[in-house]
Amino acid sequence: MIKNLYLYLALFVSVISLSACSQNTGQAQNAESGEHTFKLTTIVQPTHVWAKTAEKFNEELQARSNGRMKVEIYPSSQLGQEKDMIQQLETGVVDFGFITNAYLSTRAPYFNAWFLPFLFDSTDEAIQMRDSETAKKMLDKLGEQRIIGMDYLFTGNHHFLMAKGAIDSPDDLQGQKMRTTGASIINETFEQFGATATSIPINEIYTALQTGVVGGIHASVDGIITQRFQEVAEDYSLISAFAFPAIVVASEKTMNSLSSEDRKIVNEAMKAAADWGIQEAVKVDHEDLSKLKDAGLNVHEIANKDEFRKAVNGIYEKYSKQDPLIKQFIKEVQEK
Repeated sequence: MIKNLYLYLALFVSVISLSACSQNTGQAQNAESGEHTFKLTTIVQPTHVWAKTAEKFNEELQARSNGRMKVEIYPSSQLGQEKDMIQQLETGVVDFGFITNAYLSTRAPYFNAWFLPFLFDSTDEAIQMRDSETAKKMLDKLGEQRIIGMDYLFTGNHHFLMAKGAIDSPDDLQGQKMRTTGASIINETFEQFGATATSIPINEIYTALQTGVVGGIHASVDGIITQRFQEVAEDYSLISAFAFPAIVVASEKTMNSLSSEDRKIVNEAMKAAADWGIQEAVKVDHEDLSKLKDAGLNVHEIANKDEFRKAVNGIYEKYSKQDPLIKQFIKEVQEK
């Protein structure tokens, strides 16, 4: 009886050992084959140009790796808010992220350079700074946080969308309650004009405009269309108040685990996707502005932008002193 029991135990151990060996062999073969399924996260909805850029990255990656590598995309904050996304990137739970400049500037203040008010006359001017020396240095410094800065994405520059009433001069912002992303430099800009800056989650903006909780917001054309804000607002005043990039980031842990060949494929696929996404953003910006006009939104250019620029000189001076990269960024923009 005991002899039979030992026999059964020996047989059981052998089966378990064989199963473990089989699993280990399978994992080794998978590693050797170079197959990877990455995770990419972003806060925007699937219809947003950044989400479509993620889809383009997946297409490029599969094509360049002959199907060995692909991407699972998690839009609409499915994996948590941006604070959670960064933690997941640091640990390698998530591999890539399109993180807003608004959030990253809270962790890396030099990104505030992009938010300097009225710095750019157009989205095209902001995009031209993508490959500048200072913009690249900003990406490189993210390595201090165990994430790799890869590139920038853009939407159209942000203008003033008001529930009611056009903005033509700084005085028109006096007393207004404006929804902001919460970035300190944007809050300070509105406060400079006598407005109250209020941070409200993106999914609550529609109701806030509709009910008068806020009188206006800063928003891109694409952002308005995506969230249907034109249904609860009357006036859109074009001034290029803020550029609004996203930062393309990768997990350092993920990238270090790849072969040099696969890292090259990933970098090239992301560059191709970002190039496509930026061109698409400019195209969508023009097309959607026409849609907003057709929908009955009052769209007009602010004539005297110098009034606004003069009012924020103190903000430029303050942030230039805070980080040399911001000072250098301003200089590069002005020299272009």
